[in-house]
Amino acid sequence: MKFPKTLKPNNQSERVTPRPISSPIIIIIIIIIIIIIIIIIIIIIIIIIIIIIIIIIIIIIIIIIIIIIISIIIIIIIIIIIIISSSLFFLQRITSFNVLFVRTVI
Repeated sequence: MKFPKTLKPNNQSERVTPRPISSPIIIIIIIIIIIIIIIIIIIIIIIIIIIIIIIIIIIIIIIIIIIIIISIIIIIIIIIIIIISSSLFFLQRITSFNVLFVRTVI
């Protein structure tokens, strides 16, 4: 029984040709998958960096707000202390004047 040349199992060209044809396709698919994975990783890294930057900005804004609130409270306390001390000073002057006045009258 004679096989045609292309159907012979021991024919080299028939065994070798499918490999180069299928091999580049597999290599291209692998390269595309690797590129897609790299792009996904880069996108994830960029998203993480953006989230970190947003968190840092929010923390800085919160710190600034806290500092402003604390400074306002300190200013209010200082103003209250000044008002109280000045009124006490004024009261002290009035009482000392009254005491002097009463002594002179008596």
